[in-house]
Amino acid sequence: MLSWFAVIFGALILGVFIGYKKLLPEKYLHWSEKITFCGLALLLWTMGAQIGAERDILRQLNVLGVQAFILAASSVLISVLSVYQLQKLLKPRQRGHENIGENQ
Repeated sequence: MLSWFAVIFGALILGVFIGYKKLLPEKYLHWSEKITFCGLALLLWTMGAQIGAERDILRQLNVLGVQAFILAASSVLISVLSVYQLQKLLKPRQRGHENIGENQ
């Protein structure tokens, strides 16, 4: 378990370092959002397939109840809102700055 965490956290730190040092050419940066979205969609699809394959989980959904759904939904909502706020905070403002100096 710890080794998977180290790999994932290490990949995150490596990505931050590459982005901070601007080691990735600018022409590839626009692909990062698309790759992230595809990776997230694939992750959610495989998780859904794994849950669907577990017949015991499907039979016990009514036992797990509303609390499990609320916990999962609130975790997703808080994660999405946190990422959105961090992205707004950390991403440099680009709108309105692209044409500075062109009309002077």
